[in-house]
Amino acid sequence: MIRAAATVVLLRQGEGGDPEVLLLERHPDRHVHGGGWVFPGGGVDPIDEALAREEAGGEADDEAIARQAAARETEEEAGLRIEPSALRPLSRWITPEGLARRYDARFFIAAAPPDPIRVDGEEIVGYRWLRPGDAIRARSAGELALSPPTFVTLVRLLRRPRIEASSPLPFFLPRICSVAQGLCALYPGDAGYESQRPELEGSRHRLWILPEGWRYEPPLETPGSSD
Repeated sequence: MIRAAATVVLLRQGEGGDPEVLLLERHPDRHVHGGGWVFPGGGVDPIDEALAREEAGGEADDEAIARQAAARETEEEAGLRIEPSALRPLSRWITPEGLARRYDARFFIAAAPPDPIRVDGEEIVGYRWLRPGDAIRARSAGELALSPPTFVTLVRLLRRPRIEASSPLPFFLPRICSVAQGLCALYPGDAGYESQRPELEGSRHRLWILPEGWRYEPPLETPGSSD
């Protein structure tokens, strides 16, 4: 079973003028990303559907429901109130097949409100505002534990650090392949995606998960970056 989820990438202007992103530290005892650093977010609950229907005055689509979930989770985890209408679609991620816990997570992006962060102390135990490049370097140094979706999103923010929706919406359903040096996560659009053969020549859209570092290869129209 795949559970619907929603995530918010919150940006603010740092002291030096560069955009910074909010990352939250999950409690180490949590089943999902325990001890990792994540964007605010979580699973969609029945209340989110009810709120979306109330706002729409009738039926609400999955994106509208996810916006409600993203706003609710942000307030619960970080104490920040965000209007669901302020959230812009950024990407959509589905957990790879074969895993016990699977999520269909819609990622949104928004400007952070000026209110102070207040973590709940249970699910979330810390927070940091970081420039995307600094967060990537911290992962390389072993200072931050990041999931592949968080890492890829940070790399994308290096190229487009503005509050804008992505069109068409990037879709990620990883297919994980073992390679000699480690793992390779293939994403839709990669030449080896359907056959799960990363050695095939052609278009690239993948994440190399190697002991010496992670490296994201996006589609050709957006040059890649590495940690």
